[in-house]
Amino acid sequence: MPIKAFLSYSTRDKHLAGELRDLLSTAGIDLFLAHHTLAPSTEWRQEIKRQIASREVFVLLLTKNFHSSKWTDQEVGMAIAQRKTILPLQCPVRPYGFASDYQAISVTHVGESFWGLIAGILSRYPKERGSIRRRFVSALCGSTTFHAARYSLLVLQHNFFPLTRKEKAKILEASKVNDQIGGFSEVTGFISKLKKELGSKKKNGSGTAREKIGEFVDYWRQFETRLREQLPPRGGKLAYDWKRRFLETQAPEARTLFDSLMEFRGHLVHGSRDFTVADIEEAVSRVRKLSEITGIPID
Repeated sequence: MPIKAFLSYSTRDKHLAGELRDLLSTAGIDLFLAHHTLAPSTEWRQEIKRQIASREVFVLLLTKNFHSSKWTDQEVGMAIAQRKTILPLQCPVRPYGFASDYQAISVTHVGESFWGLIAGILSRYPKERGSIRRRFVSALCGSTTFHAARYSLLVLQHNFFPLTRKEKAKILEASKVNDQIGGFSEVTGFISKLKKELGSKKKNGSGTAREKIGEFVDYWRQFETRLREQLPPRGGKLAYDWKRRFLETQAPEARTLFDSLMEFRGHLVHGSRDFTVADIEEAVSRVRKLSEITGIPID
């Protein structure tokens, strides 16, 4: 059965609450979000009571909006009275009242402080360490964004290090085909250490398909990282369109090249197509061409 938690928060912070729910789902944790309204129905009040009673972990999202809600303080009181595991997230409001008896997790950014919340949950569910550990190793391997890779690595570093050799090998292999395992110095530094520790060496010559894939991923990771550094403020655009539109301003053919490489990367990550060495060499040459015409360097 999944670990079940309850989140007490102000509806003004529903975007943060949603982000937290998505992060916790990575660990297989079911987070209930109490959607507060000014005049909730009797049925909704009963549902909140039932959910608090049925969940062992109670999380407080202590923003400046928390205390202004009519319901959050009452929820906290019920959770304390029922002896739940109380985990206050100080962002930046400190726990107050009876909640001040509990150690707060300081939050500057939900993702970056996520590892502290996992540590608190593990203290209540020590028998779930193995399961949650495996989930985050898999989450790091299957990361779909640079940020997701970083958050998973932070959880592993703070709660589960040292990793086993098998876990390290799994992550290193994933990094050869998943270019999103990178982007931040913590992640790229970690992968570099794994390469040295596990004896990963780059061979001369034309190389096998796997070696060529590694070359492509390395170039693509560099390009995406440096592209992100040059992008103007995002506004409301989706990340993919945001990048495409920017590249089109740099050179007319850049957008087409970027689209073809994103398609190639998608097939590579999901294993939905078999590629020959020639296919991969062509993809590498396209990354180099994209770097050349946009002026975004790769080493």
